[in-house]
Parts: sequence; structure tokens; C-alpha cells
Amino acid sequence: MTQSILSPLISQADFLISSSSIDMLQPYLINHDRSLVFFVGAGASFAGNTGMPRTPSLLYHLLLQALSSSGKFDLQRDTLQATLKEISSHIGFEITLNDFWQICRQATVLLYESFADLEKICTPNRVHSFIAHWLSTGGTVITTNYDRLIESEWAKTGKSIQSRYREEGTNSFLGWQEDLRQGGCLFKIHGSLDDPDSCLGALEHVGTQLTGNRAQLLEEIIRTRPLCFVGWQGVDPDIPPLLHALVDKRDTSLPTFWIHFEECPPGSTSLQTAIEGCSDFVKPYASDHPILTDADRGFGGFLHWAGIQSMPNPERQAESFDFTESISNCTKSGLVRMVGITLRRAGKYGESEKVIKTALELAETPGERNAALQEIALLQQQITGRETGRARKSLEQARKILKEKPDLWLQLNNDFGLLSMTIITLKSRPWLLLKVPGLFRRYRQDIDTLQRETTDKESVALHKSLLHLYSGRLRYKLFGWLGINIRPVSDWILQPFEVARSTINDAKDIHLHSRIDVLVYRVIALAHLRQCQEAQEDIPEIYRLIAILHDDARTRHWAKQAEKIQRYCSQH
Repeated sequence: MTQSILSPLISQADFLISSSSIDMLQPYLINHDRSLVFFVGAGASFAGNTGMPRTPSLLYHLLLQALSSSGKFDLQRDTLQATLKEISSHIGFEITLNDFWQICRQATVLLYESFADLEKICTPNRVHSFIAHWLSTGGTVITTNYDRLIESEWAKTGKSIQSRYREEGTNSFLGWQEDLRQGGCLFKIHGSLDDPDSCLGALEHVGTQLTGNRAQLLEEIIRTRPLCFVGWQGVDPDIPPLLHALVDKRDTSLPTFWIHFEECPPGSTSLQTAIEGCSDFVKPYASDHPILTDADRGFGGFLHWAGIQSMPNPERQAESFDFTESISNCTKSGLVRMVGITLRRAGKYGESEKVIKTALELAETPGERNAALQEIALLQQQITGRETGRARKSLEQARKILKEKPDLWLQLNNDFGLLSMTIITLKSRPWLLLKVPGLFRRYRQDIDTLQRETTDKESVALHKSLLHLYSGRLRYKLFGWLGINIRPVSDWILQPFEVARSTINDAKDIHLHSRIDVLVYRVIALAHLRQCQEAQEDIPEIYRLIAILHDDARTRHWAKQAEKIQRYCSQH
């Protein structure tokens, strides 16, 4: 039976390891005990010719249609189409959707409705069939997927469908303890297409740490249940930290099975390579009892164990998303700017500049012109590094536009950009130090106004944190050399960094880039001032957040800073 689950094309070593894991898994599947919990990721819905498109395809079509809607690009001749296809596999789902949500919030729910329309023409595979059988016989399943292909198969059993995907109300996680005790419940951690409003995709909604009832449910399962992961690599921003924190609390007698994709053709990747491709936070789980196979074939074998005959789906092409209705609610300038931001994050600076300048041309309001100029300034600063002259000119131009129609939020970003870019360039332009007090004063006034005029405590926390961060950076630039040997000076330099770090925790996850900056510059200062043990504490978190952000410039910048930190610490 193991032979029907594993491909004969995988290596002998991988076959033996996988066979051993399958032998241990089989009793959980064929006995009446339903203690095993399945954790199902997106890969389970891509397997077995369901027609469901993979995430890179989704992102590619979203960006392509956003660009095409402007009418400004000849995508048949332009290289932009090929570039978007190239970057779609590594730009990050949550952060890209976050850019879309920020620029065009009313379109996000329509995006999930488009997803629901596409799902209707997709076909469940043998993973969905077995999972539905498991649920109908009292098993428990967690999934990060929105689709309802499991429910489609579950309905065929004639049993009542029990799923949880809301924070409150009907179908909520509020009664998770009883649901877990009784079994026969599907927990959809990131929401369900049953209710597009429940779907968590943008980073603002997913977050970087699972919380609340969802976290309590997962914590209980990790501590007390055997687990089987399928179709999941541990790249979601919110779940891996919780799994990592609970590794030592998990009962060592509880096995963790992890079904790794064998790739196409079978044998083209090894089990070790598959495990290495998982997030560091989940590798202890991924390497416990690993199985290398195709999920659809593997679950076809599981169905046979359960006495259920099944056939694979016929071959078919993956469907393509149609985002027309969703993007029709957005402005052309906003959509093009979103694509430009994505290209910048991917390190495609030339293409990004071309696209964001087009967004500026398309802008119909002062706010859109200001936003486009801010993005141009950020791009210019990332291209030129410490030489921020061009970037500061773009921000000055953007600030003048606000006189036409004042906007406190845009003004805050503008004034912060001018302050930060001026401090960055002090080493090569020391005379700009004379401007710094005025820039600090203006930014502080903006924050005071924000605090008076809004109840948005998270945004206030963000800007207060950034104010302290750049106060610390200024002290560090001017007096860091003195603080190495004089502890009171060192403490004085580090004080605003500590305030920034504590304050940023109250800001939204949407401001991930700022959270990274706060942690990075604090660690650099600590290392330079010979406090290396404390500096090391935040380094794993920096790596994790940078992996979520998928920003080429910040990734490369951190790589350089990590070398500098290592050099500082090796010297003392």
C-alpha cells in the first residue's frame, strides 16, 4: 500500500524515511480514534487538477490587470508583463494585498467575491474527499484556505457541516473548546468564502502574530494532539511564531507528520530540500515524521484505507482570476501606483520609476499627486542611498501640493520623510544639521495634531515611535563615537531607541517596514556601543519580519547591517 502513496522515482533514502512515517501514520487513519488533527494549506487545493490557480498566478493577474486598466501601457510590446510574471513568485501574498487594500480598500471584499466565483468552476481533489470523510466521522481539521472545496465534498456525505471562520457571532471561534472536544469541526483560521468579509489576506488583517481564540485553539492542539500538515510551508506571517514558541511545550510522545510536495517530475527534489524550504520556525515539525509525495496521490491511498474508491481528476489547466469588477472601483492612478510599489519591493527600480511616474501623470487629485511623489521620493532614496537630494526635492514638491487640499496623514508622511532623509545624509552634507531642529519641530507638531484630531491610537503610536527612532539616530550619528567608552553617553544615546521599540508594538502590522527599521537601528546602536548580548535578542525577529515584507532594498540593507553588527561584536 505504501507503494501506491509514494512515487518510485524518489530516492531510496527518501522512500525509506517516508515509508516509516506512513507506517506510523496509518493506525491514526484506520482506527476509530480521531485524535489526529489535519492542518491543510493552500498546496492541498492546487494538487490533483482542481483548476485552482497558485498564488503567484493570482498576484500576476492582479498586477497585470491593474496596470492594463490604466490604458497607458502597451503590454504586448512592453517588457513589464514579463517582469510582473518573474516577480510574482516571490513578492509575498499578504504584503502585496496590503498595498492593494491601502490604495483601494473598497475593492478588497470584491476580490474575495471574484475568488468565490472562480471556486465554483474548480473541482475538489482526493485531499478534499478524504478530509471531508475525516470530518464526517468526527475528525478535526484546521485550514488556512478560504475555499469551500472541503465543504463541497463534506455535503455529499449527508452530514451536517460544522465550520468556524468568524471572530464573533454565528460560525465563530468563541466556542472552540467544545468544538474541539466534540470533533467533526473545520476551523478556517483565515476566514471563508462563505463570508468574504471574514477573509484575512492583507497583512493589516492577518497580522504578524496569531491572537485571540484562534491562537488559543491552535495552542491547545499543538500541546495535546498528534498533527498532520499537508500543503503548507509555514510562510504565513501569523502562525509560525506561535508554532515556534510551543515546540518545547509539545508532548514529545505526540508525532507530527508533514507531507512534503515531491515537485514535478517526482524525484526532482529531495526530502531534505523540501524541509529546508520550510520556514525556520516550523522545521522542527516538518522534520519529525516527513513524507515526500504528491498530496492528491497520497490521500488517494488514505481513501483506499478507509474503503472509499476514488479516481484522480482528469488533467485540466488552472483557471485565471478575473479582477475586473474589483479594480473597477479603484482610481487608475492608485492601481498603477500599487504596481509601482510592488516593483520597487522586488528591486525592479527602473520599471518601478516608469510606472510610478505614470501614476503621477494619471493623478486627478492633490492627494493622489502627493502620494505618487512620496513613492517617487522613496524610490529615489533607495536608488541613491545616503545621497537623498533628489528624494528630498520630490518631498518638498509633494508638500507644496498639500496647500491645495491639506491632508494630515499625507503631511505626516511627508514631514517624516524629510526629517529621516535629512538625518540619513548628514555624513556627506553636515551643513543640513541646521535644518534638523525645524524638521523635528514640524513633525512633532503634526503628531500633536494627529493625537488631538483622531482616535487612531495605532497611528499615533507609529509616528511617536518614528520620532524617537530618528532622535536616537541623530544622537548616534553625532555622539556614537563618544558613547563607546562613556556609559552615561551610551545610555543617553540608547534611550530614544528603547522608547521607539516599546512604542512601535502599539502600531499596526500594516507598518511592518517601520517596525523593522526600529528594531534594526536599535540593534546597530547596541552592537556599536558594545552591548552585543542585548543586540542579539531581536535579530531572529528582524529576519522573520524581513521575510514577510519581501522588500529587496530592506533585505539587502539588513544583510549589510548584519555584517556590521557581527564585526562590532567580534571586536569586543
